[in-house]
Amino acid sequence: MTGQLTNQILWVGENSSALGRDRAVSELAIFKLAIVAIDEVDAALAYLAAGHRVDGILLDLAGSATAGLAQLEALQAKAPDVPVIVLVEPDQADLGLESVWSGAEDYLVWGQTAAEIGRALDCALARRRRPRSGSKTEAAGDIGERVQLDAERRQNEARLTTRIRQQATLLTSAECIGNMGSWALDLNTKHLVWSAGTYRLFGLRPEDPIESFERFIERVLPEDRPQLLRNHVEVSTLSEILEVNYRIRRPDGEIRWLSDRGNIEVDGEGQPCRQLGTVIDVTAQKTAEATLRASEERFRLILEATNDAIWDWDLIADVTWRGEGYKTLIGYGDEDIEASYDWWRSRLHPDDRQRLLASIQTALEGDATRWTDEYRFRCRDGRYAYIMDRGYVIRNDQGQAIRMIGGMLNLTEQKNLEAQLLQSQKMEAIGQLTGGVAHDFNNLLTVILGNAELLVELLDTQPQLRSLAAMISGAAQRGADLTQRLLVFARRQTLDPKPVDVNQLIDRMDAMLHRTLGEQVEVRCHYDAYLGFALVDASQLENALLNLCLNARDAMGGVGCLTLTTAQTCTISPSDKSQGDFSPGDYVVIAVSDHGVGMGPELLSQVFEPFFTTKAKGKGTGLGLSMVYGFVRQSNGYVTIDSELGVGTTVRLYLPRCHDGSRPALEGRHSPESPLWVDAYSGGSELILLVEDNALVRDYAQQQLESLGYRVLVAENGPAALELLHQWPEIDLLFTDVIMPGGMTGRDLVAAAYRLRPQLRVLYTSGYTENALVNQGAQEFGILLLAKPYQRAELAYHVRQALAKG
Repeated sequence: MTGQLTNQILWVGENSSALGRDRAVSELAIFKLAIVAIDEVDAALAYLAAGHRVDGILLDLAGSATAGLAQLEALQAKAPDVPVIVLVEPDQADLGLESVWSGAEDYLVWGQTAAEIGRALDCALARRRRPRSGSKTEAAGDIGERVQLDAERRQNEARLTTRIRQQATLLTSAECIGNMGSWALDLNTKHLVWSAGTYRLFGLRPEDPIESFERFIERVLPEDRPQLLRNHVEVSTLSEILEVNYRIRRPDGEIRWLSDRGNIEVDGEGQPCRQLGTVIDVTAQKTAEATLRASEERFRLILEATNDAIWDWDLIADVTWRGEGYKTLIGYGDEDIEASYDWWRSRLHPDDRQRLLASIQTALEGDATRWTDEYRFRCRDGRYAYIMDRGYVIRNDQGQAIRMIGGMLNLTEQKNLEAQLLQSQKMEAIGQLTGGVAHDFNNLLTVILGNAELLVELLDTQPQLRSLAAMISGAAQRGADLTQRLLVFARRQTLDPKPVDVNQLIDRMDAMLHRTLGEQVEVRCHYDAYLGFALVDASQLENALLNLCLNARDAMGGVGCLTLTTAQTCTISPSDKSQGDFSPGDYVVIAVSDHGVGMGPELLSQVFEPFFTTKAKGKGTGLGLSMVYGFVRQSNGYVTIDSELGVGTTVRLYLPRCHDGSRPALEGRHSPESPLWVDAYSGGSELILLVEDNALVRDYAQQQLESLGYRVLVAENGPAALELLHQWPEIDLLFTDVIMPGGMTGRDLVAAAYRLRPQLRVLYTSGYTENALVNQGAQEFGILLLAKPYQRAELAYHVRQALAKG
């Protein structure tokens, strides 16, 4: 500033008095400028003529044209040594230049701040502190030449000032448009200069100068200061470009992100002396980056949480992006995945490819926005996974499909579970159907077999007819054997599980297996010495193992090696769940392995179904494996089968392990010497109540019992039997069917009868045993059961056995 005294400024123009009281104009006081506001030029001339001291004049020419230049000349004539600065509208730049050429010191555009006006006046006063006329002795010609030179100088200065002002205006506009600012830092004095744009970014006024680097740092958030200071020190030392982002807090509390970039100027000795730079507001960019990071993080978490393999197909470029799910769900790594459509298409199952591609083509060529389909897709290990694929079609304004985004969901486990459930339900349904059919057949066979046996006895003197009756009896017996196998599959047979030493049982079967399988089949046995005992029916286990060995022999064509292996295991989940439900626990495992032709997956799912066989017609009934399955499942175990074409088959039986320390039993099948096979058994005169819902069986049983000498009362259901029990207290034996209509089973009838006659003797009969008599596959203690179909001798034996109880 020029001196310490206040400079008197005469402000001339319309409404200048009001402007003089304006806050922005009153702030000129900080430049030691005192404003005298006069509205009219004539009044201003009178003020000058009165001899008032004036150091500078502000002439408001806004809205004026040539009249304004006349006012300027009048003021200059009255005060030739006083610098005049004119004020014009933004669209009156030409008038401002003409004013400068006419003698004005400078011109300003309305709308500039008090600080800019003050600096312009300050500069004008400094330039005009020189004499305007020479000594009295100067020649008139020299005076004229000096006046001419002075006018030219002022014109040149005016042009230069105008260019500088225009460039400053452009810089200010650029800073506003780019939301940026500029700065300069003296590295020696730490003096800091900001542009108007920088003040605006920081939310400050130019009248509140920062002046030092330390005051600037105070505006930066504390957590960002260390990095900013570190970069500043490094740049000052290494003379490099400064690039740093930081946050500031504006006076109104708002936090903004700024990005600083600066370079170094060096002095004559090559030492850094000044740093110049720009600062730009990057809050929007930082916010966008944070939003993008949050979106990417959310997308990553969604990818981790979902079971989908996400894909994004650019239909125009035919490029596909594939997510991490392809690794976790299908097994492909980054090196395996390609971005092409052909990579995906080549891994479709051949049976699904044509249908699937047609489905996608239809969706893209139509107006659909969503597409869904299921197919099989080849994994990295060569297996096919069941996939549900869903896509969203993105179209342009013309409706053309340009992009498709979707996700592949691996349904393999779900499909397997569904298949297992269906298989379990199918086996259960087949078992129920088979058991029901076998039960009805046994009722019929009881009549046929019993009467055929009676005919054989009655036709003793007629050999030809006796032979026909014997044929009927033999056929009925074979039918009974067949229904018995069906009952085994249906898990409706009567079991007598006891602790069995499986190693010893297999060892005792060795001789029989060699005779049955033939000399060209080698049998190898590998025993677990610490196997323990299995809780199982020994005779039924022998049957199951014999069936498996015969199947193995046939699979090897009668030549090869058959291996029986025992082991123990604690099972949490079976390796093959296709066999239905299981109970985790300790098991004795028996594996029967062969090196035969093996089977493919399409056959393995059917091997346990009754009447299913891979043997030639007439070579097997298809009941062998179904009997094994039914027996093991009824024994609370489960069965697995592994087979590969051309390699062989292994069937594993998981039998519940016994832990009660009971002595093991090895009971074979009933021998011919057993009383069960005696042709006749003497009867008696006891009174028997026969309860049977089937009329044919009821009549047959009544005749047989009466032929044995017994007195017989008959009832077709439980309620009728209870009435007879009330009427006949002398009844010695209740002989009842297990399953009967009328809402009362044989077990219900016996329970009611015991309440009347606690000491009543009971004999059950059934085509199969339901849960009324079988608990977990074991017959309840003390219950006698005569299985249908039965012959006269069996009936006689079981009746006498029942009457002998108690």
